[in-house]
Amino acid sequence: GGDLLAGTAQVAIMRPGSGDWTVLTHDRSRGTVQNLSWSRDSSRIYFDRGEEAIYSVRAVGGEERLVLEGAAGPEVLLDGSLLVSRIEKDRNLRHYRYWPESARLEAVGPPLLQVGPIHSARLFPDGREVVFIGVPAQQAGSDRLPRLNILDLVSGELRPVAPGSPMPLLDDPYQPLAVSPDGRSVITDVMSGDLHRLVAIPREGDAPARVLLALTAPPWSVDAAADGTIYVDQCARTAEVLSF
Repeated sequence: GGDLLAGTAQVAIMRPGSGDWTVLTHDRSRGTVQNLSWSRDSSRIYFDRGEEAIYSVRAVGGEERLVLEGAAGPEVLLDGSLLVSRIEKDRNLRHYRYWPESARLEAVGPPLLQVGPIHSARLFPDGREVVFIGVPAQQAGSDRLPRLNILDLVSGELRPVAPGSPMPLLDDPYQPLAVSPDGRSVITDVMSGDLHRLVAIPREGDAPARVLLALTAPPWSVDAAADGTIYVDQCARTAEVLSF
């Protein structure tokens, strides 16, 4: 979770049993925390501060440590490496795989257009693929709206998630995204009038999308636990009427 410290989001953890929060990071000079990912052994949390760099901090606290400059959106993979996003010299976005222990860095998948803030891709439980929201750079014409894509981590091939299923409202810069525990669905937000509906969109398009929950306020983030329960973090964004 992120805790606001003097207007700058920090890394914080909550213990569900008590509801108590512990703020782990306190640096206000490096930008706000946006994306978080736990290490495979749950001893460390990887996070970014905007698009400038990725850091890590121990779950028991301590100083945050620089992991990789010029990258954002860390997602920990099954072997402990990180899938990250980097902005290239041509201003396109690219996924990279990074091994913190050896500093090895390899590009994965095609270039993407940079649209809005960088968010983490989400790993499917089998470890073979990730899902993310983005626009392939080679996507021609006016069809350049962000969409749900699946990236094969071995071949680098890209494919859309369930083309026949309803797509989420993707012009929101804080689009939540998660993967179901069984790896068969992608969970995200679909606007329906004034309501926000969390839906499970089939990974392979072999079934209709299923509504999980209806919300009156936009979800800030969403995740799914191994027991099937869903965590939703809502954000009340107040509207102001201005006269000139």
